[in-house]
Amino acid sequence: MSSSTKKPFYIILIFCIVSAYLPASSAQTTTTGAITGRVFEAGTTQGVTGAVVTVTNQETGLKRSTATRDDGSYWISTLPPGWYTISATCEGYEQGPNSQETNYGIKLSKTNLVTPPPITLQKIGAATPTPTPQPTAQPVPTGIPTTESQAEQLTNTTNASRGGNFTRRDLLALPLPGVRTFDNLAFLVPGVAPPPLAIGGNVGPGLGPGVGTSGQFSVNGLRSRSNNFTIDGSDNNDEEVGVRRQGFTSLVPQPIESVQEFQITTLLPEPQFGRNLGAQVNAVSRSGGTDFHGTAYGFFTDKRLKARDAFDLTGGPANYPIVRSDGRPVMIGQFDIEGLQIVNNRPLAPANPVGRENPFTRAQYGFVVGGPVVEQKSHFFFSFEHQDINASRESHFAVPTVAERGVQFNGMLTGDTGLNVGGTNFGAFPTSATGDLFFSLYPFPNNPPGPYGANTYTEILPANADGTIFSVKLDNIFNALGKDHVLTGRYNFTDDDTVLPVTGEAIFSTLRALVRTQNLSLILNTVLSSKATNQARFSYGRTSLNFAEVRNPFLIPSRFTGEPFLLNAPLIQNVTLPGTNPQYITLPGFDTENAFGPNSLIS
Repeated sequence: MSSSTKKPFYIILIFCIVSAYLPASSAQTTTTGAITGRVFEAGTTQGVTGAVVTVTNQETGLKRSTATRDDGSYWISTLPPGWYTISATCEGYEQGPNSQETNYGIKLSKTNLVTPPPITLQKIGAATPTPTPQPTAQPVPTGIPTTESQAEQLTNTTNASRGGNFTRRDLLALPLPGVRTFDNLAFLVPGVAPPPLAIGGNVGPGLGPGVGTSGQFSVNGLRSRSNNFTIDGSDNNDEEVGVRRQGFTSLVPQPIESVQEFQITTLLPEPQFGRNLGAQVNAVSRSGGTDFHGTAYGFFTDKRLKARDAFDLTGGPANYPIVRSDGRPVMIGQFDIEGLQIVNNRPLAPANPVGRENPFTRAQYGFVVGGPVVEQKSHFFFSFEHQDINASRESHFAVPTVAERGVQFNGMLTGDTGLNVGGTNFGAFPTSATGDLFFSLYPFPNNPPGPYGANTYTEILPANADGTIFSVKLDNIFNALGKDHVLTGRYNFTDDDTVLPVTGEAIFSTLRALVRTQNLSLILNTVLSSKATNQARFSYGRTSLNFAEVRNPFLIPSRFTGEPFLLNAPLIQNVTLPGTNPQYITLPGFDTENAFGPNSLIS
């Protein structure tokens, strides 16, 4: 870059960012951390002034440098989570006897301010002094350790906030139930409980009774919609729904394998968290490194590995004949309007759908890959995950019994209640014709051993689901004003197609939920001096919600074309005569919409 182009670039950079002067004791943002420590002269407690301390990210090669103060202390901020090596140099000094401490792995977790062991330097040519014992942690080898570093504070001593932090090791090692989501780890933190019981068990955006839940979890008794969700510090809340952007199957915008850390603050968050009263939840995504690396994974669950639902009934006869109290069968036939007679008369015996354990298979698989685009300058990280569920759900509903559909032993011989076709009255009815219209919208009970007894109507409803998640993250390290800065762009996309078998525990309420979410984040981390740092963020997100009807086989299409969710069923008439068996007939060409409509053929 020529000198003529450098000046405008620096001017634009300075005017586009707002620097925040952060003292060494101040807390960091939710996505970066800081390292503070001291450099001593070997064999003394005298700090080395003006030593240059450099920290280097082991994966991305990002470097940050600063000079020590008069007491030998240093502080380096705006460091993305990861593992770092630390080194110190000073004119007239060489590495001291504890030189192994100058290459130290630091993991930014639990608290965002990490204090490594002191670094010792000795004057060139000076005799090697006896090392002074230091009450510090032992050095940690390069890479991810198998045990916690003693330098990593297990207790937050910098502020009054309460919460939890889960590292990449926790995310990958701890078992997670169902469709894997890092939300489940939040329940390991005090004060976190499931959201208040909603109607039904459908997770997802809480749009109304039985359509999704009100949120992921409740914290300290607050509403579950009071939580604030961010990814890499960028907003990930759905303003219309009141919960995080999510679907019914793809519950998280980031797969577990693409998350570096998951943080949740449940009490007394710091002032910069002022958006919501509930939990402050942030997931930090992974970045690519100087080497290509990737992971392919898959999880599979079969019904034989899943416990049977308490109301998932099995066994029983092929059908349940409906009989009156004296044991005589209830008959059903078809009324032949042309012949003015009942044909195909047979006992009413609804089929029993309960026969075996419901089918259920769930697969969740994907891959992540990351690496350099330009060595030591740009890195990428790509993740893809697909979730597939093939299942059915045994659902039970309460419907009127034959006895509740009318008086079966004393027919009412009035023309107002009879079937009137072309001015001719056919039969007598325990209920009115209008009443039979409403009863026609309810199927006959078919499972008397069910939870509603003789009123139980059982259906095996579809509960399939497909969800796709992918994200791409690009990190660009560039030098300006003599400092390394990082510009990060991340894009998330989720596509969710979930069949909700029951909505609000209502009959004929199966829905197909089509949810699509997108999120774009741009983050600029800049360090202008040892005391001036800045993090600028921009994010854009949107959620598309669409619900399609899944027509129940019991129902017939509506006469109003293009209008879903309108119930329409064949008309069933109760034509029981005094002293006869209860008798029901179906009327070809007649349905509830036809009978209720302005062109009704039934008077």
